[in-house]
Amino acid sequence: MKKIVLFILIISLLTGCSANYTLNISNDSFKETINIDVDKNQIINTHDAENILYLEQNEIPVFNDDLSKYYQKTINKNGSKIQAKLYFEYKGKEIEKSRIIQECFTNNIFIETENSYYIKLYGDFNCNFVENYNLNLNIVTNNKVLKNNADNIYKNKYTWNINVGNDSEKVIEFQVSKKIDELKENGSVLSMGIIVTISFLIICAISIVILKILMGKNN
Repeated sequence: MKKIVLFILIISLLTGCSANYTLNISNDSFKETINIDVDKNQIINTHDAENILYLEQNEIPVFNDDLSKYYQKTINKNGSKIQAKLYFEYKGKEIEKSRIIQECFTNNIFIETENSYYIKLYGDFNCNFVENYNLNLNIVTNNKVLKNNADNIYKNKYTWNINVGNDSEKVIEFQVSKKIDELKENGSVLSMGIIVTISFLIICAISIVILKILMGKNN
């Protein structure tokens, strides 16, 4: 059977644009999002054009061995430009069979314990079909992170950059608890509380100023 998932990432790489893959982990839920931006005017290879047409017109299977489940697909067109979004929510160990993980990485390890999930991806990267490309692989979670070797961390977002210079040596390692990180969760609640409080004080201050102006006019 034709390997469909490889071109999901390859299409954006072929156009010279950056590709973004995001895995959002919440408790035992894994939400996978793939964003693709394509400019048809930049496609000169017939095979690539066929792949883009396939993406537009067909459903994309999530698993190799189960053709009953497909990505939720959204496509927006603006002239020659196409923006596509693929989304699927896995339950627990289902993520192990993700076609992106299975087909893009030569070696992949997924271990579920009573309290955590462990992911390790390494070896040759099979989505590097052009001379120059840049792929951002993101994991976003409020669960407690037990181990990671991300290139960049911003708040609850862990990012690995894969490119032609490091794709054969890149190792992605991530272990996360099945439980919410209470510090992150409390921090988010606290931040929201501060924002609400400040907003309330600003509204009160403005109301007082307006009231004084109106009372001055009446006098």
